[in-house]
Amino acid sequence: MKRFFSLLLLLILTSCATVNPFLTYDEKQPFTVPTAKPGTIPREAPTEVTRVHWRKNLITAYIDKAIKEDKLIFIFFYNDYCIYCKKMIDETFTDRGLVQIINKKYYAFKINTEDMDEESVERFEVDRVPMVFILKPRDPASKSKTDRIHGYKTSDELFLYLLENTSKL
Repeated sequence: MKRFFSLLLLLILTSCATVNPFLTYDEKQPFTVPTAKPGTIPREAPTEVTRVHWRKNLITAYIDKAIKEDKLIFIFFYNDYCIYCKKMIDETFTDRGLVQIINKKYYAFKINTEDMDEESVERFEVDRVPMVFILKPRDPASKSKTDRIHGYKTSDELFLYLLENTSKL
């Protein structure tokens, strides 16, 4: 009796493996996944829209421009040894929507804190990385407004934060 049930079970399992009840008559051809050799898939060349325009000049040179053009200054502080900094550079700052809003509304700077002097570290109050510092420059008569974003942020988190909070600056 045990043999009969085990033989029946084996027969049922093998029949299920060969016939898929969800396939229609036309779909009985085996499905194959197309493969390509590495490097043969055409890739879209990076454009200016997919990259943040990181400025390399001094931030002070852009303060007058930012006041005239009503732009904010966006500073990303990072370190070479910081895993989350690298993750933000590779993933967060490559999101097309975030890149567009940063390039349109900000003068963006990427600063390695290892290259900063003590005075700059104290002035920007960089106590940990990654950190985003947003500056709304004002006329010399009034004080500039600032905002800090500490820690790793995904592109969605940073995008929503920029949309919601930069209008308050």
